[in-house]
Amino acid sequence: AYLKKDRKTIEELEEQEIPKYMEKEELALLLQTSSQKGLDLDYLIFLTLSYTGMRVGELVALKWKDIDFDNHTISITKTYYNPTNNTLEYQLVPPKTRRSKRIIVVDEVVIAALKEHRELQKRVKERLSETYLDNGFIFAKHDRQPGYPIFIKTVENRMARLLKLARLNTELTLHSLRHTTHHCW
Repeated sequence: AYLKKDRKTIEELEEQEIPKYMEKEELALLLQTSSQKGLDLDYLIFLTLSYTGMRVGELVALKWKDIDFDNHTISITKTYYNPTNNTLEYQLVPPKTRRSKRIIVVDEVVIAALKEHRELQKRVKERLSETYLDNGFIFAKHDRQPGYPIFIKTVENRMARLLKLARLNTELTLHSLRHTTHHCW
């Protein structure tokens, strides 16, 4: 069945007038703040999101095999689905739309940050040995349930924290980063 989308009321449209994207300077400040005051993975998360425009579900589903370090590309083939927020019960599902399956060419700065993270993750895996469930996830936990992908909610919370620390508009969302990508670069 094809359902027509409800026409939005004026109030709803006005309510949606939160910033759709960040200015280049704001993005630079967010990245600087994530680099200096970010928690584990923050800088890599926001660097990758802002340079690729990928959805956060696609980000947390990323595996090392999706990265082509020689050609500087990231393959988007899946997204993370976890309505119950139970670390162990996540699913990897096809991306949002048919067109969402794609290969993104990424900047050297993202590739370098990924390489650095891969080395750090290797050391974590060695330290935790059998307790680390290695399914190849890039954005993996390493405290409780090590090796499992981080939650989308975690990324949302981290962004809110960084926006506060950077004194940026706290109305901005992860989705604003998708639009910023196209707007800034």
